[in-house]
Amino acid sequence: MQDNQDKESRMVRSVSRQHQRRRAGQPGRPRNVRDYVVWLLGRREYSERELRRRLKQRQCEPHEIDDAIQFVQSYGYQSDSRYAAMKARAEARRRGNRQIQFKLTQNGIAQETIDEQLASLEPEADRAIQAVARFEGKVLDQQLK
Repeated sequence: MQDNQDKESRMVRSVSRQHQRRRAGQPGRPRNVRDYVVWLLGRREYSERELRRRLKQRQCEPHEIDDAIQFVQSYGYQSDSRYAAMKARAEARRRGNRQIQFKLTQNGIAQETIDEQLASLEPEADRAIQAVARFEGKVLDQQLK
């Protein structure tokens, strides 16, 4: 009985030590603000406003936030125009220009950049026709009619 308890307590201590070692050198957990921002941008595109919001939620100091944003922008890791282009293309298949403009405005994209990205998309009428064509031959329920 005592042997089983000893084995269990050794296993618990061993697992606990392994967990501590993993957390200490865990590559998925950046240690400073710059690394965290680069890590975030490695996962997907973010607008500057989104990054600032994430860093404020993490309770970073304002000077650290400014420094990290300036760093990633200077190396080309973050660009609001690239974010707007990606977001506009992704949303264009399902949404109209007004909804795309609203989403980009919410994320802090300048109106000039939004106008450029909307101009680069297919005309809204053509996108609407393509959307309807996707449903051609399918039975639409009452909500879609």
